[in-house]
Amino acid sequence: MRRLVCLSSIGIGDSRAMLPFHYKYILVSLLLSQGFAEHDLQENCVKQSHTQWTIVRPGSFTNGARTGTYRHGLPGSAMAIKAKISRADVADFMLKQLGDNIYLHKTPWLSY
Repeated sequence: MRRLVCLSSIGIGDSRAMLPFHYKYILVSLLLSQGFAEHDLQENCVKQSHTQWTIVRPGSFTNGARTGTYRHGLPGSAMAIKAKISRADVADFMLKQLGDNIYLHKTPWLSY
């Protein structure tokens, strides 16, 4: 099996509506537009590939510890998110996706 778990960001594609106001209209529009354009391109390439992919869209990274306690879902499933999550919890979630097909060919968000 060819499995790919790819890192992207909340705010890409159909998850843009999930961003808090200041992220959506200030940070992304003014400061992160190039990075978000590159994430869009990356996601499109992955989606067209012949791999069994999952594209993970976390909030902003923190340096906190792995808690194993975080929220995840598909765009539209939760609008009141905290836009932050530790790198350790992102890694925990991504590693779990290697053995779980719940988000196969999907783009789950990840946050506290």
